[in-house]
Amino acid sequence: MRRTTSSFAMPHAGLLLVLPLVAGGCTQSPPDQPVPDDGDTELPLIELSENARALTPWETLAAQADTNGAVSKQVALEAFALTMGDIPGVEAPADGDAAVACGSQAVYWISQHADELSADELAAVQAALNTHTPPGGESARIAQGLFGDFSCTIEAEAVSADDDGAEAYRTLVDQELAKLAQALGRPLGIPVYITLGIGKSGSSVLAWASPQAANSCSTEPATSCRVEIFVNREQVNDETELRRVLAHELTHCYQSTMIPPVKALRKPHWLLEGFPEYLAGVVNPTAARDWFTLYTSSPLRNLYTRTYDAVGFYFHLRTLGVDVDHRYPAAFEATDNSAAFAHLIAPMEMDFGDTWASSFALDPLLGEAWTMVEAPLDALPNVPMGTLVDGKRFLANPGEAGVRIAHVDFDADVVGFKATGQMSGRIAWDNAGEVLLPDVSGLVFCAKAGGCTCPPGTTGSPPQTPIPANGAVVAVAGTSTPTTLEIGGYSLDDYCRDDSSPEPPPAEGVDPCIVGTWVSDPWILPGPIPALDGTGGNNATLVVHASGQADWDFNGMQPITAVDSQIGVVTEQYTRGTATGHVAASDGHWEVNDRDITQLDGFAIDNIIGEFPLAGGPGLFVALGDGGYTCSGSLLSYTTSDPVTDDTISVTLHKQ
Repeated sequence: MRRTTSSFAMPHAGLLLVLPLVAGGCTQSPPDQPVPDDGDTELPLIELSENARALTPWETLAAQADTNGAVSKQVALEAFALTMGDIPGVEAPADGDAAVACGSQAVYWISQHADELSADELAAVQAALNTHTPPGGESARIAQGLFGDFSCTIEAEAVSADDDGAEAYRTLVDQELAKLAQALGRPLGIPVYITLGIGKSGSSVLAWASPQAANSCSTEPATSCRVEIFVNREQVNDETELRRVLAHELTHCYQSTMIPPVKALRKPHWLLEGFPEYLAGVVNPTAARDWFTLYTSSPLRNLYTRTYDAVGFYFHLRTLGVDVDHRYPAAFEATDNSAAFAHLIAPMEMDFGDTWASSFALDPLLGEAWTMVEAPLDALPNVPMGTLVDGKRFLANPGEAGVRIAHVDFDADVVGFKATGQMSGRIAWDNAGEVLLPDVSGLVFCAKAGGCTCPPGTTGSPPQTPIPANGAVVAVAGTSTPTTLEIGGYSLDDYCRDDSSPEPPPAEGVDPCIVGTWVSDPWILPGPIPALDGTGGNNATLVVHASGQADWDFNGMQPITAVDSQIGVVTEQYTRGTATGHVAASDGHWEVNDRDITQLDGFAIDNIIGEFPLAGGPGLFVALGDGGYTCSGSLLSYTTSDPVTDDTISVTLHKQ
């Protein structure tokens, strides 16, 4: 799976030396072929369709968590009522099975709001958890006794012996602990006590785990762990399923020996729940993998928003040969999602990026990179489909820890490919082999039946290399470095216009350095306080012509994301659409005249109130107003001031 790269000579503006691609990896003599001009990025997107799938009640609740794993009190109450036990005045999102065997997540969520529970709510939680606190006193004090530092049990409330009747499960627990110790390379090192309970009717929860500490759960690792088994479940009699769930819960115990329980239990869900689900499957390879099936059916879901269904991500790393079990503790201790993700994929980042998206095709006939060997036999792919026609484009821009996969039919005269960034991913031509993104980027194919001939009156040179197939599965992954792939469809009338004339000299007042196509890097949008600064905004496109005419395209721009960890609010600010203007730039001064932003759509989304309009959005700060600049040929640095806060905003763009 070694990546190869292609290099191209640019003999003059508008011409590209193209290496034709032939299925099987053979090449022919490279002809000169024109590629579409700077207007490529303004092509509208093709429409994609995918199989709709209704969310389970649990997914509906989990989707409301932020990327740090925090939820509102209402979501915590509903999740607990769905999986663990009824709470007065709280209705679960829907009747029926929650399809969750581990109850720990719901317990952790309710613990985050322990000091806000009413007396009735607390009593219901106590009953469901089979935990008792001294009678009397304020609910906040009782909650402190129940949850310790609002995340685990301590001192008098700690369980210090197995329940009567737990003998039947002790052997299984000890055996699963031994398997986990072998996988992780060390014993747990703290005692585990088994309690027995009665699970909520209609729920699938079989067990839950809670770390316990003799002192503070905020500053010290756990000193013991409690695992409760719901003995009224039919799964108790299925030893394979019981072992899998016990291994999952015992992995939670391990997590609270890696870092203090308060920090452990508030980690993002893909780390907190996805890894235990994976490890339980590793040590119990014949057990069911229902969450893996959810993973395969939701390829477009970002890793950081997954919970138990992140299991497939860990198995993919394992398939590539990454020692996931031993790398995980350092990732769990990492300060944020990006650092954890980067650490896990680091040993095989290139191979991971080139195979992660393609694996969602679940089609071994396309090659080993297009399937998941660890996936359940009943797992089905859910690959979106679309048709590329003249004047449209397919754009895949997954961002960090994201995947884009689609089957695209080519119904345009000419099809051109352009990849930027890490170029992580691959393309499988229909019945004609596969190719990595670096080896197809910059190639232009004739897709017209009978060949490509320029219409009379045009002077361009059409591509002569036929496209290898009339369709392909296109797979793009975002690793620690983003990848963008654009596939454009062009009619011969548009493609064959004369692009061979060199650009005119820059107009007066237009710095020659700024002429070209620029793409924004991630930048910071200052918040009211530094802790609320937003980051993102990469992949906005600015095209500056020699005349000073400038065109902005924000359809591929990543949102600016700000996280208020105090109240658990994540806000994403978006700009979509295009803008135009005339740029005058010299001596470090950047001025935009004749600005037209009527085609911009700005909006924000947060996890509490949903979507709301935001005039213009953050794209207005990407060189769309007066400010200052420096240009080094390959980098353009633009600065301006926020008209509301007067903060300085800096955006760096790199030249394409």
